[in-house]
Amino acid sequence: MALIQNTPNTALPAIARPRRPGKAFHYDDIAKVVATLDVVLIVASSVVSGLLYHWLAYGMLIDPSQSIGVGLTLAAAFVLVMSASGLYQPTALLSFGTQFKSLFLAGIGIVTFMTAVAFFLKIGGDFSRVSMGSFTVLALSTVAVSRLVWRDQLRKAMSHGLFQMKRALLICGDSFNHDRLAEEVSHYGMAIQHVLRCPNDDFSSLAGAFSAGIGFSVDEVLVATPYGNLPHVDTLLTELRALPLPIKVVVNDFAAELVSQPIQHIGGLVAFEIQRRPLTLTERFMKRAFDMMFAAMALIALAIPFIFVAIAIKLDSKGPVFFRQQRRGYNNEAFRIVKFRSMRVQEDGDTVTQARRQDSRITKVGRFIRATSIDELPQFWNVLCGHMSIVGPRPHAVAHDREYDQMIRKYTFRRHAKPGLTGWAQINGHRGETPTLGHMEARLNYDLWYIHNWSLFLDMRIIGRTVLEMINSKSAY
Repeated sequence: MALIQNTPNTALPAIARPRRPGKAFHYDDIAKVVATLDVVLIVASSVVSGLLYHWLAYGMLIDPSQSIGVGLTLAAAFVLVMSASGLYQPTALLSFGTQFKSLFLAGIGIVTFMTAVAFFLKIGGDFSRVSMGSFTVLALSTVAVSRLVWRDQLRKAMSHGLFQMKRALLICGDSFNHDRLAEEVSHYGMAIQHVLRCPNDDFSSLAGAFSAGIGFSVDEVLVATPYGNLPHVDTLLTELRALPLPIKVVVNDFAAELVSQPIQHIGGLVAFEIQRRPLTLTERFMKRAFDMMFAAMALIALAIPFIFVAIAIKLDSKGPVFFRQQRRGYNNEAFRIVKFRSMRVQEDGDTVTQARRQDSRITKVGRFIRATSIDELPQFWNVLCGHMSIVGPRPHAVAHDREYDQMIRKYTFRRHAKPGLTGWAQINGHRGETPTLGHMEARLNYDLWYIHNWSLFLDMRIIGRTVLEMINSKSAY
């Protein structure tokens, strides 16, 4: 057993260095401050919308007490819902996408519920629908803007160590890099003060070490161990329970992936859902309806630009306007993908060479339409025909599918959903050529995450990000 004790001179990243009590804003207080600010913003929105409505409609200002009461009621309900969902935690505040979705659903749901209550109590006549509508829009807008500000300011504050951190004792074996772990947990309001390292992951060497306390001041204890060593940690955890401190077990590899999945109770047993059904009947209907509507509108809107692209392709090089290639879709069903031709070749066989930077096969017009992803837009026709979806794992050439089916065990799982015109992997930097097996494995992980976490809101988020990528991306070729 080796003890590594951090001192002010220890070379820890500045982000992880704790500050003296009373000299910094405490990390755990962030949730309270954000919740309080939400109440202020919602009540203020109620008062402003009420006063403006009566001033514009009747040319008079009224007593704001009714607006204050409505604002306080709705603010209390909103804060309770967000708090119960854990959305005031600093780590949750860093994800604006999650925040925006949750505050929108919570806000609309609460206002709808309160409106129904007012109707059944026959007090709806006391409230103006225009005033309530403007209040809802103003409140959601101001809270959403505050979330953007919080996200940016929290990132800056964490990077400069402006929060008072929780002090932690880390107990780990050789398989954990404690310096890296210290940096990671610092983003969650925690600073590793002391490290107990057990050679060869032998936690039995700590037997009896905590019977009389731990001898130094910390706020909680972290035990880091690989999945295979979990059975040997039980005795240590039993001893640690004698301490009046929070105890957390940090795992990596398979265990980390397992415990992050949804759980179900089957009698007295606990089951981890490592793979959900790709989509339920209702979800398939929703996704298909959205795909058909979006694809139809896109094809109509792009009809004239398509004509100009087709003319440019014909003038630039010999060959057809469209490139058709065999691909595999949902459940391995074959279909022919449609793209604007961007190369001088029409590869579709047992050997297909991926496009590379400065590829001589790419035409002048092809280079432009590939860089802007215009070459992919005819796939809206594949979407309309039901071969593809707007969002999903990008389909690869059949030759590449055969190759990766043999090399990556989970590769076939990506065909549990319809292939997409864009996907979660593409907006996260995994677009274009996959020169190594590691590149394909990284793309596959994003594809499988998307399939396991699908929602209509996620599809719309990916579409929005894709549009920005088409404008700003320099990675396509």
